[in-house]
Amino acid sequence: MKFRARLFLAILLPAVVLVSVAVAVAVIDIRGRAETAAREELGRTREAFEGALRETFDSLRRQSGPFGGTPFTAAISECVASGETGPVKELMGNEFQYLGFTPDLYELRDRKGRLLIRRSALHECAKDCVHPFQKWIADRDEALTEFDGEPFLALRIEHDHGYFVFGSHLRRTLDNLSLKYFKIGVVLTGGGRAVYSSVPAWTPGAGTEGDVVLGGARYRASSARPEKSELDLVVLLRPMTDVERLQGRALLLGAAGVALAVVVAGLVSFAVAGGISKPVEALVEATHRVGAGDYAAQVAVSGQDEMARLARAFNDMTEGLRKRRDIMEKTLSRDVADELMKGTELGGERREVTIVFLDVRGFTSGTQGVDPVEVVSMLNDMMHRLARAIDRNGGNVNKFLGDGLMAMFGAPKPLEDHAFCAVRASVEIQKEMAEWNAARTARGLPNFHTGIGVNTGAVVGGRVGSRDRLEYTLIGEEVNLTSRICGKAAPRQVLITKQTHDRVQGRVKARALEPVVVKGLSYPIAVFEVEAC
Repeated sequence: MKFRARLFLAILLPAVVLVSVAVAVAVIDIRGRAETAAREELGRTREAFEGALRETFDSLRRQSGPFGGTPFTAAISECVASGETGPVKELMGNEFQYLGFTPDLYELRDRKGRLLIRRSALHECAKDCVHPFQKWIADRDEALTEFDGEPFLALRIEHDHGYFVFGSHLRRTLDNLSLKYFKIGVVLTGGGRAVYSSVPAWTPGAGTEGDVVLGGARYRASSARPEKSELDLVVLLRPMTDVERLQGRALLLGAAGVALAVVVAGLVSFAVAGGISKPVEALVEATHRVGAGDYAAQVAVSGQDEMARLARAFNDMTEGLRKRRDIMEKTLSRDVADELMKGTELGGERREVTIVFLDVRGFTSGTQGVDPVEVVSMLNDMMHRLARAIDRNGGNVNKFLGDGLMAMFGAPKPLEDHAFCAVRASVEIQKEMAEWNAARTARGLPNFHTGIGVNTGAVVGGRVGSRDRLEYTLIGEEVNLTSRICGKAAPRQVLITKQTHDRVQGRVKARALEPVVVKGLSYPIAVFEVEAC
């Protein structure tokens, strides 16, 4: 994951957590406050409902005086004497909902059981319209009950001939109550069915409490059975739309907070990463270049912050590596340096190479009595020229041997046609020596000449030495043979063995010489003198 993405997440995640916690706390607080408000409102509504019932009972009781007094008794007596119901109907008028006489539900009888008036003569209704009064008429004076499928407050009045029950429908009272407490729905059920509801098409079950969902809206419900009630249940409802609205606002604000956090995190990560990731990417790219061997890699430095200090330190490091690489390349060839950079494990591999040995003839005697500083300066100038000829032809100077050197072609990196390259480099070395001597002659200085031996064969090339100090070199009989051939070469002469001649024949002008006997070998060695290349 990139630094910019990590920085973005590092800013965003804590912000999202904080916003989420704030929203959760807000929702919990809203919920708690709403539950408290719902309990209080439901309590006030329950009190208002019970108060409305008490007021209705009191009103009925105040207005029932005539029916329990002499006029009503006289009217009943007249009905009993004459058999006419007019006096009772006239007395009742239309002020109250008539329910019926008792103890008989269908006809009025006196205490001796004599039939006085049939119920149907006084009130026209369904046969079972007074059925609910059977539950309480024997032992109650008033009750909240049901009549003709509606909630009803009933009052029992005793007279000389029995009991008379009448009362008032409650729909208008309950409608007014629902309007007054517009957040409240009132539902009454009796006998398992709804007899009144301010919430259409809903019948609550027994013990309905807590949250209910009606028509996609959520309500807080509280149920009870009122005192003096023949109904099963009274359920009070409080809509929770205001709570959902507040919770929705909290969630909306939370979403807005998260969106703002995303924007801020994006802007900050872009701004900060622009000042960090770009320099870091530049450092990474430069580091890869250094790893590939490009010690000239540098990064731009701007400012005085930590990244600028890091960039300066990197540049100082590459400068140091560059100096060390220059020293290594002056001490070793680039190919050898690259080979040693691969590791420090000792060992080698067999390969075919062409080896070149050269030696400056008469150098020791020719420099006798000369200041050593001048000797070293002269030797360095000469070896610089000779090493360039070897480098131009793909060879590597393996080591300088005082006034001579050893070069290898085909190691440590493979070189196509290494034998020809070695012969051509040897011819160029003799030309370089001729030019160098001509310049010395012009200054009145003595000349020096080189003898060169060239041989091709299989050797072992690899890292040798100790674990603390090692070098890359070639080991094998062919190396020793080349050194011996070089010792047989006269000044200005390039001698090659038959193995080398076989690989360059036809491209190099060479003449065969008498075989030579070298130290360490019991048989003569065929050699050729290179005349032109």
